[in-house]
Amino acid sequence: MPSRPPNESPPRTQHEPIVAGVPVFRPGSAVPASVPPFLARPVREIAPPRSLRKKRQLSRTLRLSSLEGMTAELITSTVGGSMLVAWSIFLGCSPLLIALLGALPFLAQVVQFPAAWLTSSFGSKRVAILGYTIGRLVYLPLVALPFLPVAQEVQRALLVAIAGLAAAFTVLGTNAWVAWMGEVVPNAVRGRYFGRRLSLVTLSGAAGTLSAGLLLDLARRGGWEAWALSGLALVACIAGGTTLLFLRRQQDVPVERRRAAAGFDVRAMVAAVRDPAARPFLRYQVAWNAAIGVSASFFAVFMVQDLKLGFALIALHGVAVAGMRVLVSPHWGRLIDRVGARPVLVLCSFALPVVPLVWLLPTPRMVFFPLALDVLLAGSLWAGHVLAVFELPLATAPRDRRPYYLAAYSTAGGLAFAAASVVGGLLAGALPETVHVAGAALDKLQVLFVISAAGRLLSAPLALPIREPGSRPLEAVWQLLADRVALHRAQLARAFATARR
Repeated sequence: MPSRPPNESPPRTQHEPIVAGVPVFRPGSAVPASVPPFLARPVREIAPPRSLRKKRQLSRTLRLSSLEGMTAELITSTVGGSMLVAWSIFLGCSPLLIALLGALPFLAQVVQFPAAWLTSSFGSKRVAILGYTIGRLVYLPLVALPFLPVAQEVQRALLVAIAGLAAAFTVLGTNAWVAWMGEVVPNAVRGRYFGRRLSLVTLSGAAGTLSAGLLLDLARRGGWEAWALSGLALVACIAGGTTLLFLRRQQDVPVERRRAAAGFDVRAMVAAVRDPAARPFLRYQVAWNAAIGVSASFFAVFMVQDLKLGFALIALHGVAVAGMRVLVSPHWGRLIDRVGARPVLVLCSFALPVVPLVWLLPTPRMVFFPLALDVLLAGSLWAGHVLAVFELPLATAPRDRRPYYLAAYSTAGGLAFAAASVVGGLLAGALPETVHVAGAALDKLQVLFVISAAGRLLSAPLALPIREPGSRPLEAVWQLLADRVALHRAQLARAFATARR
């Protein structure tokens, strides 16, 4: 029997297609383009279609998928991220409730395994449309929420319920969408296409986020904040309805692949949790995401309440972080190709504890330098961390049970993040407004940032026991970085010498 070429994927088993490419939980994702579907892996190597008709179908699907992604970013821009913070402040939510709202997208990761079963049983396109229909149109009650003749406690409860439903059904839809695109988009064009799609989605999200922030700032000054939030929710629903039209017109998974994807292996799900080889990464996911979750919900709140920043500037900060990540991600990707994902994960894990400490510097009179420093550090380091966290499970999990491993990692990380976020909310509500630590006066939210930094530092060593076949030692990363710095210094010296002549 002839041997398989080295670049060819191993044969697909009956269970692999269920949730191929489930997006592993990755905190630190910045809006816009907060869900990076461009990282989704295809189920197997799929050759480009040969017939002219199929090429036209694929071209139409890719074009519609790009339009769908750009339109979907308007939903995040108008009812997610900083806009959800605006809703919580407008309705007078407590720190605990703000933390719960921030934790809902990560708590919703428990839907991963049920989503896998639904995707395998009913088809990825059908489940993706169902999940996104509910997850994107559930915001419709927010249009009337500011004007309902009910107590503010009821309004807050409705906000939490709507955000929770949106988070759960978005996880369901994204799970199925990733499996769907993994089957439809050929591997030969996948990298180029999703890279281009990411750029378009990022631009759309940036424009939408900045526009929503400017509108809300004007509304707060003019006293019509309720109307602005209601109008933004209406825009989100219109955008959600438009995305559904784009999704319905896209190419479906071929019938034979849908049949091959049917089935759900409970034993594989249990094995993914009990596998000793998976435990180091699971432990890291739990500890790291808990350290992130304790403060993640309060950075935007700190910018609004303590630094007195407008939502437009907050949106600009998010856009800058996302832009930095887009710029540096290719460099981290090349480094991972050369040394592996594990050393990059270790490097970023030990460096990221510095980021929350940057938030001890800003004051209402000194804002721009700390924010610029945060953009540089957070954007650069999270880009490497995101790629490494995505690559490691793909490299270490058994191929025939990979979807279950990815779902287990996502669920563990999401639950840890959600639990820590609730703890952070309780602490924010219990602490006095000013806390004196080692002679320094800190805002109570800054205390959470310090706790997060300490948690990250304590969690970073848990990345060391993670094993990755073929990865190089951490020293190789330092050597490559030193060589790159030396090369740039030599180029600058030559350019300077030439200019002097």
